[in-house]
Amino acid sequence: MGITVKKTGNIPTKVWDEKSSVSLAKKAVSRVQDRAFNKGLDTNDKKFKPYSKSSGKTGPVNLTDTGRLKASLEVVDTSESGFSISTDVPYAGFVNESRPFMGLSDEDMKSLKDEIEKSVEAAMIRSTK
Repeated sequence: MGITVKKTGNIPTKVWDEKSSVSLAKKAVSRVQDRAFNKGLDTNDKKFKPYSKSSGKTGPVNLTDTGRLKASLEVVDTSESGFSISTDVPYAGFVNESRPFMGLSDEDMKSLKDEIEKSVEAAMIRSTK
Protein backbone atom coordinates (compact mmCIF):
# COMPACT_ATOMS: atom_id res chain seq x y z
CA MET A 1 0.00 0.00 0.00
CA GLY A 2 1.52 3.30 -0.96
CA ILE A 3 1.60 6.58 -2.82
CA THR A 4 3.53 7.15 -6.04
CA VAL A 5 4.22 10.62 -7.42
CA LYS A 6 5.71 11.15 -10.88
CA LYS A 7 6.79 14.44 -12.44
CA THR A 8 5.33 15.58 -15.70
CA GLY A 9 6.86 18.03 -18.10
CA ASN A 10 10.49 18.63 -18.84
CA ILE A 11 12.29 20.02 -15.82
CA PRO A 12 16.04 19.90 -16.56
CA THR A 13 18.07 17.66 -14.26
CA LYS A 14 20.20 20.67 -13.34
CA VAL A 15 17.03 22.05 -11.75
CA TRP A 16 15.34 18.84 -10.52
CA ASP A 17 17.19 15.64 -9.73
CA GLU A 18 16.87 12.57 -7.52
CA LYS A 19 18.09 14.55 -4.50
CA SER A 20 15.16 16.93 -5.05
CA SER A 21 12.77 13.96 -5.21
CA VAL A 22 14.18 12.53 -1.96
CA SER A 23 13.62 15.85 -0.21
CA LEU A 24 10.07 16.16 -1.56
CA ALA A 25 9.27 12.54 -0.66
CA LYS A 26 10.33 13.14 2.95
CA LYS A 27 8.07 16.20 3.04
CA ALA A 28 5.20 14.09 1.64
CA VAL A 29 5.66 11.54 4.43
CA SER A 30 5.61 14.36 6.98
CA ARG A 31 2.46 15.84 5.42
CA VAL A 32 0.61 12.52 5.56
CA GLN A 33 1.75 11.89 9.14
CA ASP A 34 0.72 15.36 10.28
CA ARG A 35 -2.64 15.38 8.48
CA ALA A 36 -3.74 11.87 9.39
CA PHE A 37 -2.12 11.18 12.75
CA ASN A 38 -1.82 14.63 14.34
CA LYS A 39 -4.85 16.42 12.90
CA GLY A 40 -7.11 13.40 12.32
CA LEU A 41 -7.94 14.32 8.70
CA ASP A 42 -8.50 11.98 5.76
CA THR A 43 -7.29 12.35 2.17
CA ASN A 44 -10.12 14.85 1.55
CA ASP A 45 -9.03 16.97 4.53
CA LYS A 46 -12.17 15.90 6.43
CA LYS A 47 -12.24 14.63 10.01
CA PHE A 48 -12.11 10.84 10.23
CA LYS A 49 -15.42 9.19 11.01
CA PRO A 50 -15.89 8.74 14.77
CA TYR A 51 -15.04 5.55 16.61
CA SER A 52 -17.88 3.06 16.87
CA LYS A 53 -19.49 2.81 20.29
CA SER A 54 -18.46 -0.85 20.47
CA SER A 55 -14.75 0.10 20.26
CA GLY A 56 -14.90 1.71 23.69
CA LYS A 57 -12.77 4.59 22.40
CA THR A 58 -13.85 8.19 22.67
CA GLY A 59 -12.51 11.51 21.49
CA PRO A 60 -11.14 12.59 18.14
CA VAL A 61 -9.90 9.88 15.78
CA ASN A 62 -6.22 10.21 14.88
CA LEU A 63 -5.35 6.61 13.91
CA THR A 64 -2.82 6.40 16.73
CA ASP A 65 -3.02 3.51 19.15
CA THR A 66 0.58 2.33 19.41
CA GLY A 67 2.15 4.71 16.87
CA ARG A 68 3.32 1.79 14.73
CA LEU A 69 1.34 2.79 11.63
CA LYS A 70 2.52 6.41 11.73
CA ALA A 71 6.13 5.38 12.25
CA SER A 72 5.97 2.86 9.40
CA LEU A 73 5.40 5.43 6.65
CA GLU A 74 8.60 5.67 4.66
CA VAL A 75 10.13 6.61 1.35
CA VAL A 76 10.60 3.36 -0.59
CA ASP A 77 11.71 4.59 -4.02
CA THR A 78 13.05 7.79 -5.55
CA SER A 79 14.32 8.89 -8.93
CA GLU A 80 14.66 12.19 -10.73
CA SER A 81 11.15 11.60 -12.07
CA GLY A 82 9.31 10.89 -8.81
CA PHE A 83 9.00 8.93 -5.61
CA SER A 84 6.97 6.34 -3.74
CA ILE A 85 6.12 6.21 -0.08
CA SER A 86 4.60 3.19 1.60
CA THR A 87 3.98 1.24 4.79
CA ASP A 88 4.62 -2.41 5.54
CA VAL A 89 2.13 -2.62 8.41
CA PRO A 90 -0.24 -5.50 7.55
CA TYR A 91 -3.39 -3.77 8.81
CA ALA A 92 -2.78 -0.48 6.95
CA GLY A 93 -5.08 -1.46 4.08
CA PHE A 94 -7.91 -2.28 6.48
CA VAL A 95 -7.51 1.06 8.28
CA ASN A 96 -7.32 2.90 4.95
CA GLU A 97 -10.62 1.34 3.78
CA SER A 98 -12.60 2.77 6.66
CA ARG A 99 -10.55 5.93 7.26
CA PRO A 100 -8.57 6.90 4.13
CA PHE A 101 -5.20 8.27 5.17
CA MET A 102 -2.78 6.94 2.57
CA GLY A 103 -2.85 9.47 -0.20
CA LEU A 104 -2.24 13.14 -0.78
CA SER A 105 -5.05 15.58 -0.04
CA ASP A 106 -5.53 18.80 -1.97
CA GLU A 107 -3.79 20.67 0.85
CA ASP A 108 -0.91 18.17 0.78
CA MET A 109 -0.58 18.65 -2.97
CA LYS A 110 -0.66 22.45 -2.64
CA SER A 111 2.08 22.31 0.00
CA LEU A 112 4.24 19.99 -2.13
CA LYS A 113 3.67 22.16 -5.20
CA ASP A 114 4.91 25.17 -3.21
CA GLU A 115 8.00 23.17 -2.18
CA ILE A 116 8.68 22.25 -5.82
CA GLU A 117 8.38 25.87 -6.90
CA LYS A 118 10.79 26.99 -4.15
CA SER A 119 13.27 24.26 -5.06
CA VAL A 120 13.16 24.99 -8.79
CA GLU A 121 13.47 28.74 -8.19
CA ALA A 122 16.48 28.23 -5.89
CA ALA A 123 18.13 25.92 -8.46
CA MET A 124 17.58 28.45 -11.24
CA ILE A 125 19.12 31.22 -9.13
CA ARG A 126 22.12 28.99 -8.33
CA SER A 127 22.57 28.20 -12.03
CA THR A 128 22.93 31.89 -12.91
CA LYS A 129 25.78 32.48 -10.46
